[in-house]
Amino acid sequence: GAAGSGKSSLVQDFMATLDPEQVLCATMTLSAATQPQHLQTWLEVGLEHKSGRLYAPHGTKRACFFIDDLHLPRHDGCGTQGVLELMRHTLDY
Repeated sequence: GAAGSGKSSLVQDFMATLDPEQVLCATMTLSAATQPQHLQTWLEVGLEHKSGRLYAPHGTKRACFFIDDLHLPRHDGCGTQGVLELMRHTLDY
C-alpha cells in the first residue's frame, strides 16, 4: 500500500488482540541510524536459550515480532544493509 495508508497501524492493532499471557509481542521501527547490534539486542529481549541454536520466549509462550520500515537502514561501504543481513541470517539459521 501507499505511504500513510495504515499498514503499520493494522498490524499493531492485530498484535494488540493477542493474549500477552500466551504471546510475546514486540515491535521495532528501523531507521537510518539502526545498527545490527540494536536489532540483535531487541530480538534477544524476552527470549531464552533452549538448546543448540534454539531461542524461544520464556515458558510456553509464542513470539510475534513486527519490524517496520525495512527499507530505511543505511547501506554500508560494501552496499549492503547490515541490519537486513542479520535478519536474513537469523531467519536462515
